[in-house]
Amino acid sequence: MLWPSANRETVLAAFPERSWKAIMERAARIGVNRERKPYMLGAAKHWTEHEKSELKRLYEGGVQIPEISAQLGRGQTAIMGKASILKLRRPREVKWKRLEPTWSQPIDTLNRSNVECLGHW
Repeated sequence: MLWPSANRETVLAAFPERSWKAIMERAARIGVNRERKPYMLGAAKHWTEHEKSELKRLYEGGVQIPEISAQLGRGQTAIMGKASILKLRRPREVKWKRLEPTWSQPIDTLNRSNVECLGHW
């Protein structure tokens, strides 16, 4: 009765004269299985319809991946993977956004140095 849903400590307390291995072997022999808990200890969890619709809204709205990750509580790789599976498209201006350089100091023109370089040829 305990084997399918009770934790390890409870099962061992109910059978103090048996080892965990002996209990597992007996359960396997009589065909009793434990309930699986796929969401334990950071294992992947399934995407809900609400999460998928929120991902679609944010991803297609041009929100940056780290921000989507923080809002949905998932990793950036998971965000990009699910977006790929759902065949979501980024807006063109976000996808091909060019970053403009920011200069801390003004840059002098290179006319003078070009002339000097040409003189050495």
